[in-house]
Amino acid sequence: MTNWRDIDATEGKITGPAPECGNWHVCTVDSGGEISAASTLRRYGHQAWHPVMIRWNLDMHKKRRVKIARALFPGYLFVSPSAHAERGVTDSGVVVKFIHGRAEAAKISDRIIARLSIAQEAGQFIDWRNAPPRVSQIVQHKIGSEVKVEAGPFVDFTGIVEKQAGDRIIVLVQMLGRAVPVSVGSAEARRVA
Repeated sequence: MTNWRDIDATEGKITGPAPECGNWHVCTVDSGGEISAASTLRRYGHQAWHPVMIRWNLDMHKKRRVKIARALFPGYLFVSPSAHAERGVTDSGVVVKFIHGRAEAAKISDRIIARLSIAQEAGQFIDWRNAPPRVSQIVQHKIGSEVKVEAGPFVDFTGIVEKQAGDRIIVLVQMLGRAVPVSVGSAEARRVA
């Protein structure tokens, strides 16, 4: 099974914002099975969400560019368990286990979920390499230089410039203990001295 999905075929169901319910935890699922796991958990009464990275791809059959989505954190799913659910999260058959803190399942801050949700809605997790051309202000950044994001949902984040493609730069920011590529406008970031 592939973990990339054509967004147009899903009618936007996998790119929506996180539900506003609180009490978020992280659990592991089979890599590539985030969409079906989230769907199963919702069917049982839980809230489940995973941010996605969007990439443009050339579809040879349709002879056009299509947007495809992939889980931003492959193998992981944000879950807000419900006490009134038909089945428990780990009894659903799709969740491998919760990520634990010292004694119990680690809670994820609502602020982190909100920032990820806002970033996804604002199009921050988009790989623009094969996208149709756009016109806007271009500021050149050196690959490997440290920049601070000054606009958008990732304002005040600092990271390392990984790539520049036209008016967009890919900045690696630290999130949930790993470097996450974030796409920002080249004019929305300034070099850190």
